Amino acid sequence: MKRTALVVAAILVLALAGVAQAETYLGVYGGYTYIPKEDIDHAVGPFTSSGEIEFDNGYLAGGKLGYWMKTLPWLAVEFNVWNTWSGLDKIAGSSVSDVDLNLLNFSGSLLLQYVCGSVRAYAGGGALGTWAEAKDSVSVDDLAIGGLGQAGLEYLIVPNWSIFAEYRYCWNSFEFDKSGDTGKIDLGRHEGLAGINFRY
Repeated sequence: MKRTALVVAAILVLALAGVAQAETYLGVYGGYTYIPKEDIDHAVGPFTSSGEIEFDNGYLAGGKLGYWMKTLPWLAVEFNVWNTWSGLDKIAGSSVSDVDLNLLNFSGSLLLQYVCGSVRAYAGGGALGTWAEAKDSVSVDDLAIGGLGQAGLEYLIVPNWSIFAEYRYCWNSFEFDKSGDTGKIDLGRHEGLAGINFRY
C-alpha cells in the first residue's frame, strides 16, 4: 500500500510540474470487458458459495485527461475515470441470474510514446483504485488499490482531433464484508476500448 501511494504521489508531482510545458488532451471512450474465472474464499452476500466464479462479459465507458511533456516528448501522464458494468454468470458451477457487478475505476499512469507521422503508439501503466459492488437482493462492496497496464494506437485525423484504440489489463484484490462474513477475491480484467481525443 505504501509503495502504491508513492507511485501515485510521483505521478501527481510529474503532472503538476509538467502542465505548463505540455500538450494537454481530453478523451472519451467506450468498450468491452472480459473478466476471467476467479475463486472467492468464503460465501458472502450475493456470492452464495465459495469456489469458482464465472462472470458475464461486460462493457465500459469513461473519460481521460492527459499531458504529453514537451521537455520529454516521449513521456505522458494520464488520468482516467471509467465505469464497468458486468455480472455473475455461475457460482461454484451453478448458474445464477440478476447478480450485477459494478466497478468504478480511477487511475493515474505514466505512458511512453513513439510517433510516426500521424500515428502515435503508446504503452505504460500505473496505479488503479476501484470501488466494486456486487448486488442482487443484497449487496456487498469494497474499495481496493491495484494496478493497470495499457497499450494503444492513436491516429491524428485533423490538427486537434484524434481517434484511438487501446488494450488494458486491470487487477485488484477485494474483500467483501457482510454481517461478519468476509469473502476475498482477486479480480483481473481484460479491456478493449476505442474513443476520440481533443488536444489543446
